[in-house]
Amino acid sequence: MFTKTSYGITVAKRRELSRSNGVFGYLLQEWLLFLTLTILIFKSIILMGFVYSSDQSVINMALGLKNIKYMSICIAPLAVLVSLSFLPKNKARLWFLLILNFLCSLLFFLDALYFRAGDNFLSFQLLGQSGSFGNMQGSILTMFRLCDLVFFFDIPVIAVLLIATRGLYYSSPLFTELKPRIISFFTVFVLAVVFMIFTHISICAGSNDKNAYIFYAYSNPKQTICNNAPVAYHFFDFYVFLSDLKP
Repeated sequence: MFTKTSYGITVAKRRELSRSNGVFGYLLQEWLLFLTLTILIFKSIILMGFVYSSDQSVINMALGLKNIKYMSICIAPLAVLVSLSFLPKNKARLWFLLILNFLCSLLFFLDALYFRAGDNFLSFQLLGQSGSFGNMQGSILTMFRLCDLVFFFDIPVIAVLLIATRGLYYSSPLFTELKPRIISFFTVFVLAVVFMIFTHISICAGSNDKNAYIFYAYSNPKQTICNNAPVAYHFFDFYVFLSDLKP
């Protein structure tokens, strides 16, 4: 015999399903956040492939992936940057992510050019030495290769997509309400920063192999960027730059 399902259980199940569909819908509305994070990881791997290829001009994903020593340290700084996208309101979040993607892509592009020109990467110290930077601009520009355009292939596509879908309404609280956006920002930002600090301490304290250290300035820039990955490399460079400014 079939037993009759109680009304309370039925309502509870419907509410649970509705909540699940709502969460899934909110996650779908974060499509550009997840896409931006994925694309920037992809571009980080491409840059590392350039750095370790024979003429710094080969798109070799396997080589790039092999030479990112700690993938988690590649992802965590990107999560810090992407977390900033929770601060703008409504669809401004989407355009913020596109601008962030472009700026990181430009940084990777300049890193590739500068490495070919001088076996080093763009740094705040370099920008502070305007004379040296100006003298190298000519040689840097000659280092451009068509393969470097891979850093920008997605930008116009996403821009066109955002314009084409400008009529869509994003109902997620992460778009419309201040409190959830602030909480999400601090949660992702703090977790990513704490993770990087914990990883740095655990590696440096638990290993006698200095070649394994992160956030450590090696004499060979390739070793530094290998251990830190591109974005973390520039985070560390900024930290060193600020430290050098102290009297």
